[in-house]
Amino acid sequence: MILRLKYDYYSKGYVIIRNVLNKKDLDKCKDQLILSYKKILRENINYNNIHELLTKYEKNKEWDKLYIAFKDACQSKPFLRMSKKLENLTKNFFNVKTKTLTCAYAIGIKNSKRTSYDWHQEKTYYSKIRKKTFHYQFPFFEKCIKLNGTMSVLEGSHTLGEISNYTYNRKFKKGVYSYIPKDIKLMQKYFKEKFLNMNIGDVCIFHENLIHRSNINKTNKVRFAGINRQQAI
Repeated sequence: MILRLKYDYYSKGYVIIRNVLNKKDLDKCKDQLILSYKKILRENINYNNIHELLTKYEKNKEWDKLYIAFKDACQSKPFLRMSKKLENLTKNFFNVKTKTLTCAYAIGIKNSKRTSYDWHQEKTYYSKIRKKTFHYQFPFFEKCIKLNGTMSVLEGSHTLGEISNYTYNRKFKKGVYSYIPKDIKLMQKYFKEKFLNMNIGDVCIFHENLIHRSNINKTNKVRFAGINRQQAI
């Protein structure tokens, strides 16, 4: 099983490992998310109304408050513990010891492009790091599917290596920014786009040179996807 998953990773540039993350650990991240937004926004937030409230804050451009709550959750013990679990997964899967560079989550709010990344490689953001980097994404609140804007990849595009010919794109002053390959339209003709549909407990490991993007959420529920970036040591 492990060997087949490794072949998938090296041939496609990514692999989804099903039902590998502990549900209790994921629930603690979920609980922490509610606590952080409740503390920073000073709202009576719960599992049912968080989607409506965060959509309201996004629409009202109260982005600073959302970012402070985001940072509070990312720096919490549940998220840091999850990072350690994923470092162990890297050790078991690749036989490489690592340290976490980024412990965070992607957030997709209905029809919002502010937090939606265009096509890019992770390597561009970590170009000064010469050692290998390892990248994870996983759902912890609701499942990640095409309809709610889950990440999509150009399967096999990691074989292009690190791309240095790109354009810088940032749609909002307080939004995410993307380094889009200049030949992206041509690349899309040669590499098929695949959407990463994942349930709670699943995790995607993807190559630092894999071209990927987040997509627009078309549902009324916010998409939360855990993110972990690691560096070989």
